[in-house]
Amino acid sequence: MLHYDALRTYFLAGSSNSEPKKHVIKGDMPSRVTRLSSTKESARADVQMVFDEIAKHEYSLSTGNTFRAKLVTHDKESYTLVLGFHNIAIDAFSIAHRMSDVSRAYQFETLTPNPILYLDFTRPIPEPLPFLPHAKVKIRRVQRSYGHNFTERVVGNELVQRIEAITQALGFTAMQFYLSALQVLLCRLLNIDDIYIGVVFNGRDLTSKFGDTVGHLADILPIRAKGALGKSFSDLLEDTTETLLDSLDHANIPSTAMLEEIRPDRSEGNMPLFQVAHNYRGVEKSRLNSIGNCTTTWKNCAKQPCMM
Repeated sequence: MLHYDALRTYFLAGSSNSEPKKHVIKGDMPSRVTRLSSTKESARADVQMVFDEIAKHEYSLSTGNTFRAKLVTHDKESYTLVLGFHNIAIDAFSIAHRMSDVSRAYQFETLTPNPILYLDFTRPIPEPLPFLPHAKVKIRRVQRSYGHNFTERVVGNELVQRIEAITQALGFTAMQFYLSALQVLLCRLLNIDDIYIGVVFNGRDLTSKFGDTVGHLADILPIRAKGALGKSFSDLLEDTTETLLDSLDHANIPSTAMLEEIRPDRSEGNMPLFQVAHNYRGVEKSRLNSIGNCTTTWKNCAKQPCMM
């Protein structure tokens, strides 16, 4: 589990200022993996208990405690692996790559020798979005603290199948479909036709040597979306996809360089390069389909995806 420096990294404030610095722990570290013996009869309850325990765990960035794993044994052929991690240490894409290492270890194969390390990865404006019609406030206050409001809407199987049929027929991905749908929703609600959306992406060029690097490389790519109110959805989907792909071709441009070039007005209450963020959390499950001769399946635990 400690094959990568991203999971041996801790964060401390510098001696001369409060800017946090990354440090990599050298030498051996205690295992982050614990085990629990269970039975088929108590499997569901035991897995939920372990998931709740890890979900409530408070990680310590200053000591490098950023990852936990618990293996629940049900019988000789059935196991559940529950993983938890601090999102500053690694991103969801890294978990997909980590599972390929689990597969190698399961088959007694050697791990990737000398992996490209996270520390080797270096990378040498719109008005605020209007309030939605149903907003309870009329003035944005300066952010002094951060939290989350969680709203869940389960999309039925029939609608999901229709969306898949549409995207396949038109030659697009589900992510591109939902990004276009978000654009239509906001433009119609706010009666605007020009919006800046920050698209969360894994921050990796899969064809480069950093394609399988484990760590937090995820970034936000600002794109400008125009013309949603005057186009058919298929035309909008095509334009949005073209804009997204063109932006990804230039994703290696540092955000600081863009800010220096654009010089947008900044405030503590708003992001300078985009008005709303879109985070399509589609981990590449194709990378997680099997471990050796075992088959993995996905389950929903406490409203969050986890791998079983």
